[in-house]
Amino acid sequence: MLLNVPGDDTCNVGHAIELCGFGFEHLQTIPDDARLRKLGSVLVRSLKIGLQGPGIALYLSAATGKATSAHYPWWPMPEAIRACALGMHLDPGLDLQTLWTRCDHAFFTDYWQASRGFAFQTRDVLEPVDFVPATPDLDPGYHTGLSLLGATQTIGLLLAR
Repeated sequence: MLLNVPGDDTCNVGHAIELCGFGFEHLQTIPDDARLRKLGSVLVRSLKIGLQGPGIALYLSAATGKATSAHYPWWPMPEAIRACALGMHLDPGLDLQTLWTRCDHAFFTDYWQASRGFAFQTRDVLEPVDFVPATPDLDPGYHTGLSLLGATQTIGLLLAR
């Protein structure tokens, strides 16, 4: 798991997942099998530990894997969907299909507001809460918009195989 601060127990798994997505994007143009394996390992482990409750908690304990924050922001879910799509495209051997399905289900079931066209920004295990963890989701050019667009483009590549 990637730590927020070396030697500390706090992890923001969403940032590890986002890093994997950026890394996979880079590896599409400059392939590197060793980096692909490492990023794939980080992504799988981050999702297996991080997916709990309605999504991915803002902070987890590296020692226990348990949520140390009551807040579950929206943004790790689209980032995870994109990272899973890119990871599967680059390495079909990565075991990401089930994790991808869980991320997709969590986002569109527990966050997305179809009537408004955007997601709840943050929730706890029971319901949406008034807490701003990052750039507002009303900026369609980041987190949700670009992540889901990237996933959609990658799905096209996967289907073209």
